[in-house]
This record gives sequence, C-alpha cells and structure tokens, in this order.
Amino acid sequence: MNQNFETLDNTDGMSLIPSGILSMGGDNERAAANEFSKHDVVIDSFYLDVNEVTNKEFSKFVSETNYQTVAEREIIWEEIAKQLPPGTPKLPDSLLAPDAFVFTGSDMPVNLNNQQLWWIWTIGANWQNPSGPRSDIRDKGNHPVVQIAWEDANSYCQWAGKRLPTEAEWEWAVRGGEKI
Repeated sequence: MNQNFETLDNTDGMSLIPSGILSMGGDNERAAANEFSKHDVVIDSFYLDVNEVTNKEFSKFVSETNYQTVAEREIIWEEIAKQLPPGTPKLPDSLLAPDAFVFTGSDMPVNLNNQQLWWIWTIGANWQNPSGPRSDIRDKGNHPVVQIAWEDANSYCQWAGKRLPTEAEWEWAVRGGEKI
C-alpha cells in the first residue's frame, strides 16, 4: 500500500495511521439513505492527534489570531434568510443572538429519535461558556474544547499547521483497521 503521507514539521503528540482500504457506507436497515451504497475507499497513511484540542490550546489560537467562533458571531438575518424559503418571516431580534446547542442529560429514558429532549438551544453558549452565559472554562484548560463548529476546527488546524481528517480517514482511524 502507498505510504505516501503528508510530511509535517512536528508530529509530537500525533500517531501515524497506516494506509488501507475502508469499506465505507450503509449495508443494513440502521443506515441512513445517504449512506448507501457501500463502497471501498483507499486511505493513504496520515497523522492524527492522539488527544483532543484543549481549551488552553484553542485559547492560544484565539489570542494570537483574534479569531471569533461561529457561536460567538453576530447573527445577520439577511444572511440566514438566503438559506430559507422565500417569505419566511424574520425571527424576533431577541432570538438573533450568538448561540449554540447545549447537551442536557436526563434521569429517565428518552426517545432517541427526538434530539430536542437532550439538546437545548442556548443563547450565549460558546467555547468559553460551554453551558451558557453562567458557565466558564476556568480551571478547565486541559479539558477538550467544545462548542466549536467545523469552520472553527478547520481554522484552528490551519493555524496549527495541520488539517482535519476526511470522513473516510476518521472512520478508518476510529475502527483501528477492523472491518465492520
């Protein structure tokens, strides 16, 4: 198999994931319609961080670049409206505020088909306030950063001289080479 992996200046804290062939896609009734059909994907070797990005590491990135995450940005209705059906009424200004979904556990069984039972839309939730405005990350510098979007993670990776794995690479790494 081709060991043609990208060369990084610093691979400390990273693991080399070997190349292989991933059988990717749905093959049973639990798969979503967009996961069919099962197909082979050739994976070249790549490096993957061993640990998650911490609040401390992400904070350094934000400090050095003045980056503002998706969950911290001002909501611009005109931009959102472009993605909605024509004539969709504007939301009240009180709802057009930076926000994120916050996981809320339950002491009782919940319907797993209704994500609204454990994810709560929370104004003011972001990476620095992961559970909303009354939370913070003080004393959590070594905890994994949360409440970041793909765009935020991608920007961090570019700053760090790395990249996010593709969907196929991630699935390959998570499986550890096991065929499912």
